[in-house]
Amino acid sequence: GSGPGGAISAKKLQEAGLNTCLLESGNKYKEERISPFSYNEMLHKYKHAGISTTLGNANITYVEGATFGGGSEINSGLYHRTPKEVLSFWKTNYRLVDSEPDKMEKYFKAIEKDLCISYYPTGQIPKASLVLEDGANKLGWKVQEVPRWFKYNQSQSGNGIKMTMTKTYLKNYLDNGGLVYEFSKAKTLKKYNDKWNINFDTINGERSINAKNVILSAGTIGTPQLLRRSNLSRIAGKRFQMHPTIKVVALFDKNINQEEMGVPVHQVKEFAPDYSFGCSISSKPYLRVAMLDHPNQQDIVEQKWKKMAIYYAMITPEGNGSIKNLPFFKDPLITYQLTKHDKNNLAKGLEKLSQLLISAGARELYPSIRGAPVIKNINDINQLPPTINLSNTSLMTIHLLSSCPIGERKDICVADSFGKVFGQEGLFISDGSMLPSAPGVNPQGSIMAFAHRNIEKIITEA
Repeated sequence: GSGPGGAISAKKLQEAGLNTCLLESGNKYKEERISPFSYNEMLHKYKHAGISTTLGNANITYVEGATFGGGSEINSGLYHRTPKEVLSFWKTNYRLVDSEPDKMEKYFKAIEKDLCISYYPTGQIPKASLVLEDGANKLGWKVQEVPRWFKYNQSQSGNGIKMTMTKTYLKNYLDNGGLVYEFSKAKTLKKYNDKWNINFDTINGERSINAKNVILSAGTIGTPQLLRRSNLSRIAGKRFQMHPTIKVVALFDKNINQEEMGVPVHQVKEFAPDYSFGCSISSKPYLRVAMLDHPNQQDIVEQKWKKMAIYYAMITPEGNGSIKNLPFFKDPLITYQLTKHDKNNLAKGLEKLSQLLISAGARELYPSIRGAPVIKNINDINQLPPTINLSNTSLMTIHLLSSCPIGERKDICVADSFGKVFGQEGLFISDGSMLPSAPGVNPQGSIMAFAHRNIEKIITEA
């Protein structure tokens, strides 16, 4: 795969002089053909056009990138380092070695330089984002502008280039002659003597290649699916986590939205790590989807979209899910179970988020709960449920993680602290599946820092 973990691995392997290729199930789209955050992008760059859901006690809609560059091409571009308390948790509970903040510092700095991690120019922050700052300040809550991987054209302009994998690591890889097989999806891995045989589907039929070393960057669902299908790990995919998210569409009296608004960058961390708030992509296609739970008000999107934006409460869960291969099916069965604590935190997050938005001047709030009343003032918030009823609530996530955790505990980890799959020489993992648990923040910074750290060791052993 060519997402963040695969892209950084391929570039570093190439720089080390190793014969390298990438297998990518998607393909390279020219930037001018597909507008960011458009319906066309959902159709062509998302797996299943962005319509996938879990089973279990929670039906959670999730999205995965299916294009050259992976999720970096379609996500918001917000950047966080792994929180220190999360690194400590991973060290204690998964025996993840050499992951202390001081040892990770150089890897964070390296990717921050490569991706031009930066803040919005003064005066250019989207108005929908400033709503969060305004509401949080009025309530005395902690709020922050989150930097993102973006290179601005001028100091006083919001225009520029989103520094995705195709603009950075993959561009360098291709410029230096890197080999990529597009429309190629790995089916099985088998070891013959000292070589791995990778069998994969292409638009022209089945093919196979041999390699001494294989790095799996097929994503939190694809990587364990491939390991299980190839009988290379018994525990891959038995457990994974995500950041379950509940949304609210807010309507204001003033314009807060516009064409090509860009990515809202403020997040409220007053109640982290239990739950935190942010503003989602709020283009018209996304607004229409977000209003599906209020069908009688669907028309207002076309009429008032400039005064509307989508906000979310995201939790760090106790619950987890599983990924199981099924006979005769290409895609695995994805289940997820939320705990009572998770449901209560989603309800609390929705309540506090609504309080923040009303404080910031919202006139109407449309929670992602079927049949829920429209919230028009602070007293209406009392009508929200004290805990989430999973049967009528639309939950979603864009962060799937930890299906193949790394660490030294072989009872719960699929690979060692540097991504080497236990018992399998020359087989490594480098994607979101390796993070031991949901970090409670946008995870790409964590994925890339650990990919950078791990590839150094992989190269020395190759």
